[in-house]
Amino acid sequence: HYGISPRELGDRLHVVYQSEINPTDYELAQMIGDMATLNAQMFDWLRQFPDIVALFIDPMVSWHRLMENDNMAMQLLCVALRGLAAQANIAVAFDHHVTKVAMFDLEAHVGNLAAMRGGSVIGADMRWAFTMAKLKPDTAAQYGIAEEDRKIYRRLDPLKASYGPDGDGPRLLKIESVRIANGEYVGVLTGPDAERLRADGQERQKLAEKERRRRLGEALAWMLREKRPRSAADAALWIAT
Repeated sequence: HYGISPRELGDRLHVVYQSEINPTDYELAQMIGDMATLNAQMFDWLRQFPDIVALFIDPMVSWHRLMENDNMAMQLLCVALRGLAAQANIAVAFDHHVTKVAMFDLEAHVGNLAAMRGGSVIGADMRWAFTMAKLKPDTAAQYGIAEEDRKIYRRLDPLKASYGPDGDGPRLLKIESVRIANGEYVGVLTGPDAERLRADGQERQKLAEKERRRRLGEALAWMLREKRPRSAADAALWIAT
């Protein structure tokens, strides 16, 4: 989407796909009996990886086998990841899912640390966090987004910022489908012009109102021709109705 060629990336991007490995060799932690246990070999490999500057885990739940409702187990993993970031001087980032309860309200988890699975423990060790959500009809209307286009937009809200100020508020994102070299399509998050969207939405509303008035005028004209009211009072009653 952004025109970045493999040549520009050189040998700086390394991707580990679970479909191409034995996941148990690369998982970060697992439950052995009722005890949470880190995969020390995996953490040592990451610490020693040459010149690594950032680690992205997508999604977190696929790379561990801990009980997410076990606070002690999740704390073990989060402390280990925070330690990895500090000891190796790298950024550690991951995607994590909210509870299913949030599906009843597309934006219920916005700004709510407790909405995450294992939220209290994860929230304590994170340094920056954001929530992403689909748009409710009311939110889409505020941005001037047509209902049929609402599904391709997301909102990104600051959730926690330990090392700096929170953002100014939600950021609007748009999902664009991009075809990659192997023929598959992936969704790319882009930053649309929110003010332009609002202006376009207001223009659509004006045109819709103009069209509504035109159709109403035609309907009233047809009614008066067909019904032929006997007096101005009858005409007024028909128009009011």
